[in-house]
Amino acid sequence: MSAGVAVVALVMHSAATLAAEPQPAVLVAQAFGAEPTWDGPQYPGADGKGHVFILRAHDYEIYPVSRHGELGEPEPWTMAPLSAPPVVLDAAMDRHGDWVLFDAGQVRLIRSGKEVPLPELRWVARSVALSRGDPVAAVAPYRMGHWKRNERFTPPLLVVAGEDAWSELVPSERGEEPPYEELGAVTVEDSVRVAAGAHGDLWTATRYRYRLVHYTSAGRERLTLEVDGARVQQRSQGAVAADRAAMDEEVARLSEPERARVEVNTARDVIYDLVEGRDGRIYLLVGGHAGGGLDLDRYDPVRNVLERVATTIESRGVVSMAAGRDGLFIVPFNGRETRWRIGWDAIEAAGWAPVKGVVINDLEAPAGEDEAEP
Repeated sequence: MSAGVAVVALVMHSAATLAAEPQPAVLVAQAFGAEPTWDGPQYPGADGKGHVFILRAHDYEIYPVSRHGELGEPEPWTMAPLSAPPVVLDAAMDRHGDWVLFDAGQVRLIRSGKEVPLPELRWVARSVALSRGDPVAAVAPYRMGHWKRNERFTPPLLVVAGEDAWSELVPSERGEEPPYEELGAVTVEDSVRVAAGAHGDLWTATRYRYRLVHYTSAGRERLTLEVDGARVQQRSQGAVAADRAAMDEEVARLSEPERARVEVNTARDVIYDLVEGRDGRIYLLVGGHAGGGLDLDRYDPVRNVLERVATTIESRGVVSMAAGRDGLFIVPFNGRETRWRIGWDAIEAAGWAPVKGVVINDLEAPAGEDEAEP
């Protein structure tokens, strides 16, 4: 055998060995940022260079995350005082390091650590993002305050902040504001999370049913992806009964329990959060598998394929993600719970499998056959 043939044989043997190596069936997430911890909400963000930060929401402090996963010294923000106690229910960071928060019923914008006043938002926000520097909110189809039943209008789904007012970016599919008695059902059907891509385009994911929609920055719909008919996924009767009993105990402690109204969410989370990766794919943290952990999905706009892999991450509630230079950073709502990250190398080497029952733009997606080798 000549030297040239030997080299070719060695390369072929190495390629065969790599191809034969088993891909991990479960992505193992590594804990990071063990200290400090706190009671209260936290949210991750990443700038254009991939630097990751953790927002300590109630104290309005930003902690940088080192490449070793340690939290550095916090930087406080200059914030206007609120008439209500701060309750940050969502937060997002853009590539310039600016933040937008949904806080105590208001959407707040922070540039270079200082708050920039925004016009009042009359709708109930559910999720926020920054698209080309403009605050965007995914809103419920009802307004803040009381219901004016003598008015007729089409609620928005996405709104964008201008200098003097918020304007509709994407209309809601509902023809008018729902009656008060239907709010629970509307929340389950329509509650969405919004995320902005690197170029300002927008993605929405429905929380309790699998529906992913891609919009341009101007609000034009580009793609709709659904799994299993985008049906609402129900929780077990035992879990619902346990929550109802716990809430009844809380109500019984009130001074006027007869005035309280108890509603228990019967739907389970399908999509916890979504983020655009640094590879241009959309990553979604979705409802758990049989082993108890959550799954990670990724949608590849180039191949038009949705894939899934199991993870070791467990959640008891709201979870947020950020795509940093070193991987995906997954952070639970409460600052006392474990923070997780998964490196990009591990993500690329994982045993991704095609998701079944996918429909894209009303067309059934391919089953996800392996791509042919060149």
